[in-house]
Amino acid sequence: MARGRHLRGQSSRPWWCAPAGAPVTNPLVDLKLLGLERGSLDIALMVSLLALLTMSRIAAFPASIWDQDEAYFAASVSSFDPLGNRPHPPWFPLWIALGKALQSVVGDPSLSLQVVSAVTSVWVVFPLSSLWSAILKRPLAVAAAVVYSLVPGVWLLSARSYTEPAATALLVLTAASWCCWAHRRAALVGSLAAGACLLIRPHLAVAVLPLVVLTALRSHDRRRVPEILLPAGAMLCAGSAWILVSAGGLRPLLAAARTHGSIHFDALAGFEPSLAGLGLARALVSPAVGAGWLLLAVMGAAITARSKPGALAPVLWVLAPLALLVLGISNPEHPRYWLPLLAFSSGLVVVALAHTAGRWSSAILLSCGIAAALVVAPTLSTYRVTPAPAPSATRYAFDRARESGSVVVVDRTLHAFVMLERTQRPFSGTVITDSQIDRGETAPPPAFATVYLRDRNNRSLLLHAEGSRQFTCAQPFLRRLAQDRFVDLEVTTGASLDRHFAPR
Repeated sequence: MARGRHLRGQSSRPWWCAPAGAPVTNPLVDLKLLGLERGSLDIALMVSLLALLTMSRIAAFPASIWDQDEAYFAASVSSFDPLGNRPHPPWFPLWIALGKALQSVVGDPSLSLQVVSAVTSVWVVFPLSSLWSAILKRPLAVAAAVVYSLVPGVWLLSARSYTEPAATALLVLTAASWCCWAHRRAALVGSLAAGACLLIRPHLAVAVLPLVVLTALRSHDRRRVPEILLPAGAMLCAGSAWILVSAGGLRPLLAAARTHGSIHFDALAGFEPSLAGLGLARALVSPAVGAGWLLLAVMGAAITARSKPGALAPVLWVLAPLALLVLGISNPEHPRYWLPLLAFSSGLVVVALAHTAGRWSSAILLSCGIAAALVVAPTLSTYRVTPAPAPSATRYAFDRARESGSVVVVDRTLHAFVMLERTQRPFSGTVITDSQIDRGETAPPPAFATVYLRDRNNRSLLLHAEGSRQFTCAQPFLRRLAQDRFVDLEVTTGASLDRHFAPR
């Protein structure tokens, strides 16, 4: 029965497995998920589920940005400049365009991007449940989508200015449309989703291209291949043209890309990730839970390979290149980079639970959802109300400089926050970085006229200060999500600075 012991004459298919040839519903807006093709009780349950997810995302709107990439994106919405790191390569054209479109409505560049992230992080339940319904029975496919949505790290990152929530939703839609949805519109919908995904986060080309190959190999009519390629290609050409025009040509863009690539890969040199430091463990709260997720996903893949091997291909063709992307050419400590991997492994985790726990798996999944809420809820009061240390410290430093006419000396790692602050509130005074002083490009300004903004985790030029104020995050889970970056800052006034960094 639950573990494969079936009555004589019944199918040997596991209880959790979707019937062979089961139709996959429209991954754009799934009417069955909304309950519109079911009874009144199902309608009430599904509407309640969507309302719960919506409220969870509203509750997760942060009081400010937290990370330097969010600052770059917000500054880019206000003033798109591909050659001025607004934003950095690969420039994310559709993400910036969406932010610009919404800024006129909400009034704030950061908030406009946060709205897009929050909306897509709720809507992803449609394509994700459709994708998993090719493997799992309908209720468990929906459960897999909800499991992904309620992963604590996914939950708290759902309304941030990052590209990953929206790009993940579009990548799932691409896979569900091309590989699972048997409808004449599937090729077009998938192609448009693929184009939008790559214009929001071009890095995900490593997963989209294998899907193109898989879909072409599976297609019985080769004339459908242009339907897959042309709409996405047209969108990519339009986005690229905007970047080229804004930058004034291809050559400066290539130079900017080389510079950024050199900085990126130099930062990765010598990096030795551990399970505790991986973004997977950070998103799932602890290394033990991260290891458990990996184990269940591998078990689920092995079980599915025996029961429904054909349905597993779209998942594996995405998971493998995504793993190479995150572990090979990205910093795997960033939890947001793991969002696509969590989405495309959530169903495998549910498969493993259903296979091993039988009918108790529903109770286990419900318990996991409650546990996730208990982890996230205590953090939300701080997250929603108190601005993060970096933007708070940056604003405070510039306010003190405006009052006293001081020079602002800035820790070079805080450049993005300073850029956003000066974009939103122009500053006529002098701003220099500590690295300029260290390299001898400029002398330290007089102590009486110096405001020094620094990250306390980095080396410092500070010798003495008349006054200081600390900006710190005390929430352990928020610190883990931030990889302990930009969460311990100090603003000193009347700062006497050395010409060279003091040892850490």
